[in-house]
Amino acid sequence: MEEMLVSVIVPAYKVERYLPDCIGSIRQQTYRNLQIILIDDGSPDGCGQICDASAGEDSRIQVIHQPNGGVGAARNAGLEAAGGEYICFVDGDDMIEKKMVECVVKELEDGPYDLCAWGAKEIFEDGSFQYSGRWRKMSFHFPTEAEKARFFCRWFFTSRTGWGGCQRIFRRRIIEQFGIRFGTAAFAEDMDFTFRYLFHCQSFSLLPDPLYIYRIHSNSAMRTIARPKQVEHFLSLIQRQKAELYRKMPLKKFYIYEAVAISFFMGEPRDGITLRQRARELLDCLKRCEGWEELRADAHLTVQDQSSVRKYCGPPYSELVLAFCQFILDEDEKRFTKNVRTYDCFFRIKLVKERLLGSGDR
Repeated sequence: MEEMLVSVIVPAYKVERYLPDCIGSIRQQTYRNLQIILIDDGSPDGCGQICDASAGEDSRIQVIHQPNGGVGAARNAGLEAAGGEYICFVDGDDMIEKKMVECVVKELEDGPYDLCAWGAKEIFEDGSFQYSGRWRKMSFHFPTEAEKARFFCRWFFTSRTGWGGCQRIFRRRIIEQFGIRFGTAAFAEDMDFTFRYLFHCQSFSLLPDPLYIYRIHSNSAMRTIARPKQVEHFLSLIQRQKAELYRKMPLKKFYIYEAVAISFFMGEPRDGITLRQRARELLDCLKRCEGWEELRADAHLTVQDQSSVRKYCGPPYSELVLAFCQFILDEDEKRFTKNVRTYDCFFRIKLVKERLLGSGDR
């Protein structure tokens, strides 16, 4: 059977130390029919030269040089040049396992699925690593709009299926049919792209295999953006989604999606501070954001619509969402922090259970 062409898009900016290993891991794929698109995003180091040298060694490689516009602009340039049936993204400081493309294309075609995602290894600067992902295979089907709405509330916006763009293989037909592209903000644009893609999907497979390899280092994007800026970018992104998409959504009450996403983001652990301090710190960040008053208005709608929240979110997420919205309104963090603890406990138990049911250590 003839292999479908897969376009692998790699933005490169200030990653000359890691880029040769990244490119090498793609060139060594057991799946050979690849279009490897390297985007030198105006990098001031040697990334451009590494890209050009690699293109001279492998005819599957295409290089794009452009002024620095950020990872979103670089990926969009790759999408414009892509000719593959399927699209994968790999960051220039990461790597992929040899059989990644082969495994995920097979899964996509065998389903068939509109989207496939998979697990990852996170490798730290000291050489240690940890597994990131689900511990067993899962599949999702959306026969009705209500099912898709529940998926977004219970799985996607709570990041249980991940938000990143690099652990996924997309169908280019869907991307082009609906004009899906990355935004240019420095934070959470992966989530936005995947969300916009998913609500045109009817099926989704999630594999446990750690096929992607993240390098976690001091220059990683998540580590170089201050927390207040993260909050500002995230709120702005969610409200942009609401303005552009709510009439097309399976759940027209976008304020529920907004509350799920931001309450999850607010509840993420932080080293060195208590849960109460974290809640107060992030509330202060939100209050300084341009979209604060709109968020408060949406929180009021959510609190008034508890039946819909419970219907679509289910326990324990619904209680966390409602507690977060009440916190936005009265600024009393006690109920919210209590529900964050309950959610964390529930989630840890779920992870242990899933790991025991899974296929062992990864």
